[in-house]
Amino acid sequence: MELTDGERLILVMLADLQEALKVRGEVDPGFIKRAVINKDGWAIAMEYSGLFMSGDLPPEVEETIDILAMFSHVESAIDNLDDPDRSRLQAHRNAKFAGFDGNNDSHYGHAHTLIRDMGRFSEFDGRALNSHSRGSLPRYQDMYQRYQPVLSRTSGELKVADLEEILG
Repeated sequence: MELTDGERLILVMLADLQEALKVRGEVDPGFIKRAVINKDGWAIAMEYSGLFMSGDLPPEVEETIDILAMFSHVESAIDNLDDPDRSRLQAHRNAKFAGFDGNNDSHYGHAHTLIRDMGRFSEFDGRALNSHSRGSLPRYQDMYQRYQPVLSRTSGELKVADLEEILG
């Protein structure tokens, strides 16, 4: 959802009014303000999908969701391994989601909004989402390219060999 500057101002003012008057409604005014201020109109449309006709997400948001979903799956699979395999794989640099570059990558803001403001991918809440590394996104993209074919040939349960292939 793209908003004009005027629409953004009106939404923030209405959210301020709703908060000041302590009006309880279907829409969370704090969330609306954060999304508007951060220019995350997509988050409003996603959070309140019943109100909006279009559920289209910007490509960078979709990619962020794909990467977070991949890491959720990979980390869960590693946690379910036997101790020796788990220890070996946990030592791998790509075994844990380490965030995106907060200074140079818009995926960082998208991940922050998804995790902290929308409560999605709660397993990553409390982690530092800023990797301080320009190389994190290309590494995650490469990893995702390996993840997709592995996922398509498995029933969703990742074995040690699958995880080694994904981690690279």
